[in-house]
Amino acid sequence: TPAMLAVAVTDMDAAYAAMAACPVSNSNFNILAGAIGGYSFTAGVYKWGSFVHIASDISIVGGANDLWVFQVAEYISIVAYMRIRLVNDGTGHGTPQASNIVWQVGAYLVLGAFSHLEGNFLVNGYVTFGATSTINGRVLSV
Repeated sequence: TPAMLAVAVTDMDAAYAAMAACPVSNSNFNILAGAIGGYSFTAGVYKWGSFVHIASDISIVGGANDLWVFQVAEYISIVAYMRIRLVNDGTGHGTPQASNIVWQVGAYLVLGAFSHLEGNFLVNGYVTFGATSTINGRVLSV
């Protein structure tokens, strides 16, 4: 119903604002100027003032109860066949969970063909999925 849609949009807007407000340390700001292919991310809050481009696989490293927040002011582009991988950190606390990964994206998200994402994407714009691209998580867009 239109009323349920309005509530869903309001809830997504609130989640988007909450993720945007998470504090970031200077060491986690604009890592690799947004060209993050090949990088491994431990639990924390990360921020980019413009875009993120993933041209080779990235890893989310940690345990099952860790949290990751990625704040991207503009867009995320993922090249065909690239993957976001969940990697156990070896501490005995399990493997990272897609439900504990949030990507807050300011403009749009573009996935190349056969790419794979992990996490929940809150996108303030459009999303384009390439042929047979997959996600373990959710994509919400307004």
